[in-house]
Amino acid sequence: MDKDELSEMSSGVLFDCSEDWEQRALVERLQGMEVLERDVNGLNEIFKDVQTMVNSQGEKIDSIDEMIGNVDRNLEESKDHLNQSLSLVNVGRKTAIVATGLASLSCLAVASYAYFFRNKRL
Repeated sequence: MDKDELSEMSSGVLFDCSEDWEQRALVERLQGMEVLERDVNGLNEIFKDVQTMVNSQGEKIDSIDEMIGNVDRNLEESKDHLNQSLSLVNVGRKTAIVATGLASLSCLAVASYAYFFRNKRL
């Protein structure tokens, strides 16, 4: 073998080794990219789940806030109703006192009339 043949053979072997190394490097790079893609997709799912939970919590907070507003309105309405009831109770008491007074006067008038009418006959 001469020098030229030896040179061609060694460059062919080097070229084959270089191709194998490049191919392995590409395969490793591709596998790494696939792992990275899976991880990014997993992270994306986590963010979607967190967003869903945040939205759900936001809706619950809005609902609680609305309920607190309803409680405030209901308390004010209850206060108004209690004040109206108190007014009606006071009016009822006054009416009862007046009615009792009128009934007493009526009884007194009937008793007086009966007394005088009876004494006139005797």
